[in-house]
Order: sequence, then structure tokens, then C-alpha cells
Amino acid sequence: MKFIFASIFLLALLSVLKADTYTYETAGNWNEESNWDTYPGITIDVGDEIMVLVDLTINTSVTINGSIEISDGVTFTNDWFSDIQGSMINNGYVLNNTQLNLFGDYTSNGTWENTEIGISIVTATGDFSCYGTFTNNGSLLGYNASKFYLEANFYNNDSFTFSGQFDINHSNGQEFINDGFLQLNGTLRLEVIIINQEGNNFNVNPSCTLLISDNSKVENYGTINIQGTMDMSGLINVESTLGHVSVTGDLTIKPSILEVL
Repeated sequence: MKFIFASIFLLALLSVLKADTYTYETAGNWNEESNWDTYPGITIDVGDEIMVLVDLTINTSVTINGSIEISDGVTFTNDWFSDIQGSMINNGYVLNNTQLNLFGDYTSNGTWENTEIGISIVTATGDFSCYGTFTNNGSLLGYNASKFYLEANFYNNDSFTFSGQFDINHSNGQEFINDGFLQLNGTLRLEVIIINQEGNNFNVNPSCTLLISDNSKVENYGTINIQGTMDMSGLINVESTLGHVSVTGDLTIKPSILEVL
């Protein structure tokens, strides 16, 4: 029995010791081997690290089971179906032109943009922390049990559906602007300025709990449909006769202000 445990420990130790770091040093495509200090291939093992020091375009199917870090000032362009099973730190600019599946933990300190054909998917096993501007011109999906923490400006210009926990904490007055279709099925906590633009829907489904905390503000020029639970202790402005708020679920109004202007 001791021999078995010792063997397991040795195998685990060897897997850590063999972890490699691959550095992308010359701007271009992923599969241009001369751009790397050592070419990692298209499947990155658990424990291995990718360091991106210059602009990089993914032009082939890539699976990253380890970690990847995008340096400050660097553009990371995804032009192919890609899976990031491990972790990612973005200090630069992520430009997603196709489908990017996020299974692990992600931190975006820089800029993240989905183009019109870009799809970012936060899976049930993933947590996404965003401290830099996020612009969604395509599709952003979050599955059950996934978590999205936002502390930056957020612009939804197309389709955003989230079934996990969406936590917006904008202590510095950043804005969450919906200029497309937004559907929330999980728990949403707001401490933010939210602007729902004319002609657009902000849907909170029956399974969702919407918490609007102190120092929050909602400006609605489109349609807000609350079918779940809405717990409000902040400020709601309806600043246009075009705006419409429909609440068919439970509404709890704590010491707060409701303004119809």
C-alpha cells in the first residue's frame, strides 16, 4: 500500500516538474513555428504556460489545458474555434472573431471584444472576472453555475444570455449599456448605472433574482421585463416615454426612489 501511495506521489511530482513555458515572441499566426521560442503545438498540456509577448492570431484549432497570459499592449485575435480549458489572464486586447469556449478561470484586465461573428461562452465550470472594458457585438453566453464578475464598462450591442451568477460592482461609476437583446436566467446583483437603449429588451426570467443595490441607477428607453424576483434598494429612472417596465414577479422595494421623468 505504501508503495502505491509513493508511486502516485512520484507521478504527480513528475507532472509538475515537466511543466513547460512557451513564449510567443514574433507577431503573426499561432502555427508559425519560428514565432515561438519553442513551438508548443496546438494542444497545451495541464501545467504548461503560454506567454504572449507580441500580437498573436489563432488561425487553427487550439486547445489550452494549461494557462495563457496576454501581455499589456498585445492583441490576441481568435480566428478559429478554440477551447481554453485551463486559465487565462488578459492584460492586453482580446479580439474574438469566432467561437471561444472558456472552461476555467479568466481574468481580463485589458479590453475584450466579440465582433459581430464572435461568440464567447463561459461554461458551467468557468469564472470570468472582468476589470477592463467588455464590448459584445456578437454573442456572450453563460451556462448554469458559471460566474461573471464585472467591474468595468460593459456594452452589449447584440445578444447576451446568462444563466449563472452575474455580479456587477461598478464602484467608480462605470456603465452597463444594453443596445441589443439581454436575457438573465440566474442571479444578477447590480451596483451600477444601467442604460437600456431604445428598442431593446432587458429580460429577467422567472428563475432569476434581480438585486439592485444602493447607489445604482437604471435608465430605461426600451423594455424591461421582470418575471422573476426584483429586490430594489437603489434608484430607478424611466427617463423617456418610450421606456416600459413590466414586473410580473415579486417586487420588494426597500428605502429607495422611483422616478418617472
